[in-house]
Amino acid sequence: MLLTQNSLVDILNSGKKQLSELKKSLVPAVVNGLRELKEKKEKRRGENTKKERRDYVPPPIVVKEEFKEEPAKRL
Repeated sequence: MLLTQNSLVDILNSGKKQLSELKKSLVPAVVNGLRELKEKKEKRRGENTKKERRDYVPPPIVVKEEFKEEPAKRL
């Protein structure tokens, strides 16, 4: 305070004023940026729906049962 000839209250008030001005300019820019990103994402999502079939189709799984004949029992 001795070097700047300003009181602590003056410094805090000027900082508060600068912060509010920054907020007024920054918030609309962020909102517009997010809106553009959302639109780009939706546009990309629309392009992906054109491809309906999958390129890779896994082969069917075939299970073979092994049958062992048991010898006939004698009575």
